[in-house]
Amino acid sequence: MVLTTERKTALTWAVLIVARPALVGLTTAVVEAKGGIEMIAPTIGRVMWYWPVKEKRQGLPMAAIVTWVWDENMVNLVVFDSNGNSSGTTSVPIVQDGSPYTAGDSPYVEWMPYQIGQAKKHEGTV
Repeated sequence: MVLTTERKTALTWAVLIVARPALVGLTTAVVEAKGGIEMIAPTIGRVMWYWPVKEKRQGLPMAAIVTWVWDENMVNLVVFDSNGNSSGTTSVPIVQDGSPYTAGDSPYVEWMPYQIGQAKKHEGTV
């Protein structure tokens, strides 16, 4: 099997995630209360929806995987375009209830509706 640069990068991240489980945390379904509003805490390996700059949006979000968590409002990602090609992007703000960021012309990331529904379903059980 020949490994392309993209495949090597994906395998490297997979190894890092398996080899460094402490970075991931105890669970990937954490919901934290911030000022009375429930927020989904990002963790390495989670899938999110990425919206590029407004001029490059095509009406649908791009799939993205969290590769680093700066804090509950900022992450690094590997983003997949509609052809499955990947690219890295850093310091992307998370737009969600309780976040200081809002959706606008700049790139941002958000949780998928299913993830929001699951967080609401399990709210108060963490």
